Amino acid sequence: MPTVEIPLTASNINKEYTAKIEGLRDTSRYYFRVYAWLNKNNTKHYTQLFDKGLSTNGFSTKDYEFTTWGQENIFQSITISSLLSDDENAEYGDRQLNTEIKVSAYTNASIKFNYNINYIVCDETATPDECNPASSSSIKLLTNTISSSSLKAVNNDKLAIDRDFEHDKNYKVFAYAIYEYYDNYAQTGSSSTTTASLLLGGGNRPLNKLAAPKFNRIDREALLTDNGDYAIDITPHVEDIDKVLLEGKYYVKLLSGSSVVGSMQVMIDGSYVTVGTGNEYLDYAFSIEDINNQMHPIRFTGLSANTVYSVVVFGTANLNNYDPNIPIAARTRTFQTDPPITVYSTDESGVAFGNVEFTATKNSLVLTFLGGSNISNVTKVVYTIGNWSNYDATNKEFYDETLTYHGEYLISENGFTANETYDPQYTISPPGMNNSKGIGYPSIIKFYLSNKDEPITYIGSPVYE
Repeated sequence: MPTVEIPLTASNINKEYTAKIEGLRDTSRYYFRVYAWLNKNNTKHYTQLFDKGLSTNGFSTKDYEFTTWGQENIFQSITISSLLSDDENAEYGDRQLNTEIKVSAYTNASIKFNYNINYIVCDETATPDECNPASSSSIKLLTNTISSSSLKAVNNDKLAIDRDFEHDKNYKVFAYAIYEYYDNYAQTGSSSTTTASLLLGGGNRPLNKLAAPKFNRIDREALLTDNGDYAIDITPHVEDIDKVLLEGKYYVKLLSGSSVVGSMQVMIDGSYVTVGTGNEYLDYAFSIEDINNQMHPIRFTGLSANTVYSVVVFGTANLNNYDPNIPIAARTRTFQTDPPITVYSTDESGVAFGNVEFTATKNSLVLTFLGGSNISNVTKVVYTIGNWSNYDATNKEFYDETLTYHGEYLISENGFTANETYDPQYTISPPGMNNSKGIGYPSIIKFYLSNKDEPITYIGSPVYE
C-alpha cells in the first residue's frame, strides 16, 4: 500500500490530521503504522511513532487497523418514477425517468464520497448477470453514471424516455458503486489501479401508472341570442395530469341522438366565428394549453327550442400502461366524455329547465334540473306540498291548501345551487316539514319569470327514502 504523507506546520501542531488513503477494496481489513521524519543530531530518521495511550510509559508502538465500508454501510434505497420532462424545450407529453438513489455519506467532514454510482434499468425478466455494468445485454433499457463529485445523500437522476416506455409494471433496477483500487501493490510496488464494481442494491421496482385524460366536467349554458337563435355555450375542463393527449389536443361535438348537430363557433379576436357545421367541425382541434379556451366558451348555434342534446369531449391519448392483452401500438386510442353530458336548449322565454327531478329529504324538497341552465330569468318560486289524502290527482290540485306546506321564495333571498355534475338545484325547506320515510309527497312548484306572465309549473310526488 502506498505511503501517505501529511505535512505538519506550526499552525496545526497538536491537532488531528486527516489522511486520505485511496485505492482500497470494499469490505476489507487494512493495517497501518504512523511514521515521521525526526531530527536527531542534525540527521533525519524515519521513525515509527509511539502510541501515547497504549501503555503507562507511553513508549510503545502500535499497528492500527480499520475495515472499509461495504454495501450495508453505503446503500439505503433506490426507486424509479416517471415524471413530466423539465427540459425547457420539451414537447407536450415528453417524460423523464427519475431514479432516486439514497446513500450514506462518509462521516469524515472533508471526504463524503469517493466512488461513482452506475445504475441500470432492465426488463423485469433480467437476471443479475444480464443487468450489471459489464453486461452488454439488450435487456438493459437505461443506464447512467453519477460521478463522485456530483454524488449526494439523496440523488435524483433524470433520463428522457420515449412514448414506448411502458408504465404500471415492474423493472429490475440495480445500483453499483464504481471505484478503483491498487492492484498487487504489496507484491510489485506498482501504483496501477483496477476498476471494480460493488452491487449496492436494487431488484424489482414498480413504475407508476399513467392517468387517462378526463373530460367529464363541462360547464354549459343555454341561451337565446339577440337575433333569436337557440344556442348552447360549453366550457370543457380537460384534466390531463400526465399529458398523455397527443400534442395536448382535444375535440368537441354536440349530438342529437347519435347525429352531430349545430354550427360550432369559437372566439377569435373578440368575436364568435363559425368553424364548421355538423361533421365539418369534428376535426377542429382545441389545445389544452390555450388560455383562450378557458376564457371563452365554445358556442353551438342553429338549435331547436327546448330540446335535449348531449355534449361529448374527446381526444386521442397515448396511455402506455402495461397490459398483456393490449399491444403497445393499440394503447394510443380515443378517450371521451362517458357518459355524454346532457344539456337542454332554452324555451322561447330564454330559460332551460331541462329534465326536472324531485327528491324528498327529512325536512325539505329538492328539485334538480338535469341538463338545465340559464335560469337567471326566474324571480319567484311558489310551492305547495301535501299528502295524497288531500290531493286530487285528476285535476292536479289539493282539496284543502290549508293542510299543505305552502309559501313562496324570492330568488334574491333563496337562490339556486348546483349538484356535483353542475346541474342547477333548488331546495325548498318549509317551516315545520317533517317527512316520513316511504311516503310520497305530492308537490306543485311554480316558477315565475321576469319576461313571462304565466308561471312554469312542475308537479311531482317524491318519496322520502
